[in-house]
Amino acid sequence: MILFIVAMAATRRHLRLRPLVGRLAAVALFAAALLLGSLLPGQGDRFVARLSAAESKTPAPEVHAIPFSTADALVLTEEALRGDGILYQKTGPYSLLTLWRPTRIEVNLLARIFGPTPRYRYAIRVEPEGSAKSRIVVELEARGIPEDKLGRYTANSRFSLFGEIDELAAKYPPPSHLPSTGGVKFTVLPNENLRAFAKRVTGNPENWRPIAEDNHLSSPSDVSPFQTLWVRNALLPASGPPAQAASPDTPHSQ
Repeated sequence: MILFIVAMAATRRHLRLRPLVGRLAAVALFAAALLLGSLLPGQGDRFVARLSAAESKTPAPEVHAIPFSTADALVLTEEALRGDGILYQKTGPYSLLTLWRPTRIEVNLLARIFGPTPRYRYAIRVEPEGSAKSRIVVELEARGIPEDKLGRYTANSRFSLFGEIDELAAKYPPPSHLPSTGGVKFTVLPNENLRAFAKRVTGNPENWRPIAEDNHLSSPSDVSPFQTLWVRNALLPASGPPAQAASPDTPHSQ
């Protein structure tokens, strides 16, 4: 409080000087007094903490799964970023970092002098979830953006990034890696893993291993509902495939 009074008195005194010099000196002295007051015992840690909080924000990451390999998912992500005019750099085989982008957030004088410039960027990585499935993880990194305004700057709020990736994926569906002859295609049912699928289709749950090998899967849980799997003829019962599998070229379910 004393420092505030001193600063105000000094401001009045300097305003009697030349207008420009006096005003500049008064503003500088007033800001210095406020800074010194904030750094008095018991206040310094709070001041530093406020600046540190403004320097780094880490809200929960956004996650989106797509039925593409990590390489294809990365290509789709890059295409979506380029379509929005977002500049980025590669930071790893399957990770990207966009360049800092400014915001239009209004800040007060002290925040402008002592705080960071309000800006944001995205750290993006593509993680595998099986042989032909991936998830795209986007983390918002912010500087100087108030916590209650962070939601405006997530990738989906600002650019509808995942929606654009899905649109590109619909235009360029992933190529099928399933064999076209020598077997029958079946559809995985909801709540069915690969062992249950193998038992239903072939009569033997242990046949999940050759089915996984033929379909480039890594484990019994590496399937999703309504996914199409190819089963070689040698694994099917001697009586033939289930009644629903009337054609070797059409997906079927039971």
